[in-house]
Amino acid sequence: MPRIGLPTLVAATIGCDTGVPPVSDTGDPADVCVEQAPASGLSWEEDVALESSFLYIGVDEPQALVLAFHGGGGDMEDQFVKVDPERISREAQARGMAVASLNSYAHLDPNAGSSLQWEEASYGSNNDLAETEEMIRKLTTELGVASADTPIVLLGTSNGGSMASRVAQIPGLDVAAAVIYISNAQAFHEDDAHHPPMVLVPGEQDPGLALTTNTTLADEIGDPDRALLIVNQPEPVSDDLLTRIPGIDCDLSIAIKEDLIAGGFLESNGTVKEDPKEDTSWSSLLPAEASGHEADIREVLIEAYAGHAPSSDQNADVFDFVASHL
Repeated sequence: MPRIGLPTLVAATIGCDTGVPPVSDTGDPADVCVEQAPASGLSWEEDVALESSFLYIGVDEPQALVLAFHGGGGDMEDQFVKVDPERISREAQARGMAVASLNSYAHLDPNAGSSLQWEEASYGSNNDLAETEEMIRKLTTELGVASADTPIVLLGTSNGGSMASRVAQIPGLDVAAAVIYISNAQAFHEDDAHHPPMVLVPGEQDPGLALTTNTTLADEIGDPDRALLIVNQPEPVSDDLLTRIPGIDCDLSIAIKEDLIAGGFLESNGTVKEDPKEDTSWSSLLPAEASGHEADIREVLIEAYAGHAPSSDQNADVFDFVASHL
């Protein structure tokens, strides 16, 4: 749970949770598993800016154009295929927003290895900023995904959050709002930085600097209508949490949870004891039927731990804030 300080698509299918748990005679939600994965995955179009590739999904009469920047080591597909980022993208689309996701320029470097970080160079010598400007131009003038008047929303995760903060400094670029997940948003802390309205969503138990730096930034701005801090807090793994992963139904979700409890990785109420990113013992406890889902399970467990993973649980508050600034 957070702590707070559908259109016609060009190339996507919108999905949502399949229901709300019924209420028992005592007024408490009944212990019922509700499968949450959409019936089908998102589909998108691909194009190139100057050299880097980007993916996009359009909507009719877009209320905003969301530009997404992946985390270090990730790629442009993350926003549309990873569990929580996909849920975030679906929320944006349900609100009438087109979404585009760019590959970092480092993907063109055969020696980049697995880091694939966004460049930190200043404007004028930063390839990623040049690619972003060209992506915007193509989306608004060639591809018809948005118009020159469509409000721009920046969305960055981890290292991509710092990239989003640098994009907000591009001269002449009018940014309606920024959404920053698990990132210190580096450029927002620089002298004379431009601060568009922003939502900051760090994890309470993220071992990085996001919580501390986001809290400091929100305090310095001092106006929740300009900088809204929403801290993702730990929550127990529910019977149906893992059904957010395509291919995992209620029976398998419950079996995974029970095995993780029996193996000592979860408390009896489902609370994650240790950071799944650091303590990988959970992977050896999974039932055989979970084979092939390990990467997604890891991300969902880290989010439940409130560690270094973006959280879609705050979608309503995040996009209410964004909508209020369009």
